[in-house]
Amino acid sequence: TIKLEEEALKEALARSATTNVSTSIFPDGLTREEKSGIGATTGEGQPLFSITIQRCQHHHAELAATERAIRFIKWEVMRMPRSSEVFNIFADSQSALRILGKPRQ
Repeated sequence: TIKLEEEALKEALARSATTNVSTSIFPDGLTREEKSGIGATTGEGQPLFSITIQRCQHHHAELAATERAIRFIKWEVMRMPRSSEVFNIFADSQSALRILGKPRQ
């Protein structure tokens, strides 16, 4: 579901407050001049990763950050396969979310 950033942040904070087995992840991508970067934090503001990548369009950096967040979740699930933790990704790039919502078009 695509939600406004404010609404998504409120939902993430509410989910964090109601359970200790839910992790909110906020990926982000950035492109400036000759560099692009990707990163993500938890809902509590704990950094998960921050990486400089080859320069690309902004929405591609956003997609790369989301993909890296998914890989982080996969690694966590493989590390603790019986965990009941729920992961929620909150992305703020409308163009990246539209691409994810309609692949191969």
